[in-house]
Amino acid sequence: MRLQEVNRVKQDLVSTVSHELRTPITSIHGYTERRDGAFGDLTAAQIDAVERVRHNSSRLEALVNDLLVLERAEIGNLDLEFGSLDLRETVHGVTHACEEMLEGRTLDVDLDLASTPVPVYGDRVAMERVLVNLLSNAVKFTPRGEVVLGERLDEAGALVFAVRDTGIGIPADRVDRLFRSFSQVDASTTRVYGGT
Repeated sequence: MRLQEVNRVKQDLVSTVSHELRTPITSIHGYTERRDGAFGDLTAAQIDAVERVRHNSSRLEALVNDLLVLERAEIGNLDLEFGSLDLRETVHGVTHACEEMLEGRTLDVDLDLASTPVPVYGDRVAMERVLVNLLSNAVKFTPRGEVVLGERLDEAGALVFAVRDTGIGIPADRVDRLFRSFSQVDASTTRVYGGT
């Protein structure tokens, strides 16, 4: 019974914090999107600062959305909308979403897609969320070089995505930590790369 109570408190906390953060983040993001001159003429440095605030408020918004999705998934209330997906369009959209992370870095993001389009039936938003997390983590932990997002069909006909990069790597004895919530393979990387 104690574990159930702890889980309930955790879910309530995640739900409350997520919902309370949405309003100020949306407000911050909204102000950074204004391009109507309401704040007068901005200098190049001010425009750069506004862009950084916009970028980081977008990141915060995505994190809050991920928390809300996690909460819904844990209580079994995740609404998925299945349909046919254009995988190439989805993957290109994902790489575009990660472009801001590449600014000022000597890092290339490449795609290794099947020569013929792979038919996919699934939830587009959920697929994008998974791929953005997969690709953005690879970009985050690869200071320079290359990140390649690839897809293929396995022997059973299931779609498999893979990331290959020139980053810090994952020791074999720590692979089991990959799918733990709020966990990093090496806690010492948190100081360099931040939470993920």
